[in-house]
Amino acid sequence: MLTGAMQSSLGHDDIQAAVETVRVRANKVFAWFTLGLWAVCIGVALAFSPTAWSGASASTSSHLLAAILIGGLIAGPVTFMALRHGKTLGVSMGTAFGVMMMGGLFMHLTGGRIESHFMVFVTLGLLLIYRDWRVIVVGAATVAVDHLLRGVFWPQSLFGDASSGLLRVVEHAAYVVIQAGMSIFVAREMHADIVNGKRREIEIERQKSEIDEAVADATPHLRQIAESRDLSGRLAETGALAEIATHHFWWSPPLVHTQTTQVDCVFQCIVIEVYSFALYNRAWVYCIFHRNLQHS
Repeated sequence: MLTGAMQSSLGHDDIQAAVETVRVRANKVFAWFTLGLWAVCIGVALAFSPTAWSGASASTSSHLLAAILIGGLIAGPVTFMALRHGKTLGVSMGTAFGVMMMGGLFMHLTGGRIESHFMVFVTLGLLLIYRDWRVIVVGAATVAVDHLLRGVFWPQSLFGDASSGLLRVVEHAAYVVIQAGMSIFVAREMHADIVNGKRREIEIERQKSEIDEAVADATPHLRQIAESRDLSGRLAETGALAEIATHHFWWSPPLVHTQTTQVDCVFQCIVIEVYSFALYNRAWVYCIFHRNLQHS
């Protein structure tokens, strides 16, 4: 039987394995999501960016180059690490960072179109599939830093308006904080469900193992009891046969026997009954006994 420390160690390993399984699946999802977002950015650079931006920046080549190069530098490592080393927490955090940077690139290519900011909230919601609040913190922090830097140094890339002030950045950040706060709460609950569910499975397996061990320990004793009861029944049957045989011997004709003949016949009865106990065959015993009586 496992000791408490060994059971605790095995339980921790099982919980860790369950968490890593969730991470691997989530990283696979976001690997393909990042590649898809990269393709969308390239499409936006071709079709939408020239008209979304004004002035000298309104050229297909510059935006397309930004979509391909910047998007590739983000999506390439994220996809590779997510698919090859998806079970580690660091890779999951890196994936959250990368997908939020892709969202920032998307907002830039649309000229800071306000509708493109919904990408932030969509992505924060999708990060819940990691069931890990730390991944959401990384994603929210990435958005906050990106908005702060671009809001101060390049507001047109973020809001499509060069005159946007810092107050607008703070307003957007407040919505992100609310979204991230609720997502963190939900992620913690989801992670607790994983841990508690795995602990219940471990407890059920432990109880099943204890029951199996108890049954295995009790089986030889129960078998002995069954055999002893069976032996008692066989002895009772043999005693009944002996009584019948003795009654038949003493009361069947001829009634007059010598003492020597009677002793010999009794000895034969005992031998026959012992033999019948070994073979469990009443019919054969009776035939042998009856033949001996006739000879006597």
